[in-house]
Amino acid sequence: MNRKPEEVVRQALLVKLEKEYGFPSSCLVVEKKLSLFPHIKKERVPDRRCDIVAFANDIHEEHAVYPLLLIECKHTHLTQDVVEQVVGYNYYMGAYFIALANLNSFLLGWQEEKQGLYQWQEGLISYNELVAFAKRYRKSPVV
Repeated sequence: MNRKPEEVVRQALLVKLEKEYGFPSSCLVVEKKLSLFPHIKKERVPDRRCDIVAFANDIHEEHAVYPLLLIECKHTHLTQDVVEQVVGYNYYMGAYFIALANLNSFLLGWQEEKQGLYQWQEGLISYNELVAFAKRYRKSPVV
């Protein structure tokens, strides 16, 4: 079977998320249209697909299950265009964390509260650590 390069990145990352970082497979959604996520209430949602979205329970004031991490997978270098793409998707998704991944790099981002700018770090932290952080900073709906 001949898979597209981004699919190779996505599948490798899914294995890593589960085996190395403790993400339950039941919390991972792959290649789903933005418009199909039930918590998104905006009128005009672009016809785009999210590569990987990790959900968690009890991290949001109004939603029992809510997006914890939105990941955009690329087979090429992680450029400013890719950053803008995932930030644009998260405008609708409202995940606590966003990330960019290729076979060699993983950039984790979160929105700084005061100025609303994204902060970035190389690498990922465990599912439980991300959930703990999100629970400390539960937020009102952005979507």
